[in-house]
Amino acid sequence: MKLIVSFLLIPWLLFSQGFDGRLMEIETALFEKIIFLDYDIRKKLVQNRAEIYIVYKTKRQKRVAEKAAEILDGKKFHDIPIKAHAVAFDMLQKRDTPTVYIAVLSSKDIQKLLQIAVKNHRLLFTYDPDNISHAMVSLQIDAKITPIVNSDMLKQANIELRPIIFKVAKIYRNAS
Repeated sequence: MKLIVSFLLIPWLLFSQGFDGRLMEIETALFEKIIFLDYDIRKKLVQNRAEIYIVYKTKRQKRVAEKAAEILDGKKFHDIPIKAHAVAFDMLQKRDTPTVYIAVLSSKDIQKLLQIAVKNHRLLFTYDPDNISHAMVSLQIDAKITPIVNSDMLKQANIELRPIIFKVAKIYRNAS
C-alpha cells in the first residue's frame, strides 16, 4: 500500500522542495532508453555523443534539473556516451542544438520550448505528465510506469520512434 501511495504522489514529490531522488533515477533511466528509440538518433549526436539539455527556469526546477543531469551525465547507451547539462531556459539561445531536451518547466514555458524542439526535430520530454500536450514523451506513474507519447507532436517535429514504444505506451493526441 505504501508503494502505491508513493507512486501516486510522485509528481508532487518531484516538484516539491524535497524531490524523490530514487524516483527521479528511475524516470531518467526510462527517458534515456526512449531517447535511443529515435530512428535518427545518430544524425542528432553532437560530437558523437548524446547531448541532453535538462531545461529549467526557477531555483526549485534548477535543483531537479541538476539532479537529472548528474544521473545521466557520463553514462553510455550501447556505444554512445551521454553528456547532460542543466540549462536555464533563458540561456537556450546561446547554446547549440542538443540531441534531446528534457523539461522541468511550467506549462507556459514548456510551450515555448516545444516550438524550439519541433523546429530542430528534437525529442522533448517532460517529467510532468500534465504537460504532455506540450511535449513528446512523459511518464504516467501509478501502480505501474507507463510512457505517454504525444504522437501529434512527434509528427509535427518529423520524429519517428521505433515501434516497440507504441506497444507499451499510452498514446496522447491533442484535441483539434
